[in-house]
Amino acid sequence: MGYTTANPSGIPLSQLRLHEEAEVVAVDGEAAARHRLEEMGLRVGSRLRLLRRESPAIVAIDGRRLCLRLGGQLQVWVELCPPPSARPQ
Repeated sequence: MGYTTANPSGIPLSQLRLHEEAEVVAVDGEAAARHRLEEMGLRVGSRLRLLRRESPAIVAIDGRRLCLRLGGQLQVWVELCPPPSARPQ
């Protein structure tokens, strides 16, 4: 499985900086793992904030915190959200 085929326009979640917000654009991995992440709220279109980069990574989604072991056979692709100061009011 090649990660670059998941979504070449996004970046891997592991490349976010601490506290950056992003929108999930693709999840690449086994069907069972993707399904479980969707059940926990991590799905295409969801917004998250990176709280910890080490393994396991910790992300905040919808007021919850999720621990993720990324890499290997699971990869989450995201696009950065504009910082609060750059968002239209």
